[in-house]
Amino acid sequence: MKKIIFFALLLFFNFHSGQKATIGRLESMFGIWEDKESDYSLKLEISKNNDTNDFLFALINSRGEKFIVNKSHIFENDNKAIVIEIEEAKLSTCNFNSGKMIIASTTENKLLLNLNDVPKCSTSYDTSVTIDDVKDILLTKKQ
Repeated sequence: MKKIIFFALLLFFNFHSGQKATIGRLESMFGIWEDKESDYSLKLEISKNNDTNDFLFALINSRGEKFIVNKSHIFENDNKAIVIEIEEAKLSTCNFNSGKMIIASTTENKLLLNLNDVPKCSTSYDTSVTIDDVKDILLTKKQ
């Protein structure tokens, strides 16, 4: 019985220390990141909501439209990339409750961004909003 409790505690502390490291890495990425090389002209703003202590991610396109992730589940994958599973996001009048954003740090000032599996949102009977998948967009930290 003592061995089971020991392994359960060991597993808990291992998960907790890994989660703290991921949060620390994400906090070091706070700021605005810009796409300077592709046709997307995207910006990614990473910050924290001081009221709820949740991380906020705002993906801004060239027209100034903001896709804002308010609530998410954050973890690190096997490749040491930060995975943001979207639980609550908004673009204009559309609300989204799924999708995945992956941020891979290439250097201190460069990130690779992927966004996928965001569902279509219907705003009226004949109008819908679609967020295209984004693959391997290189972002540079704005100084």
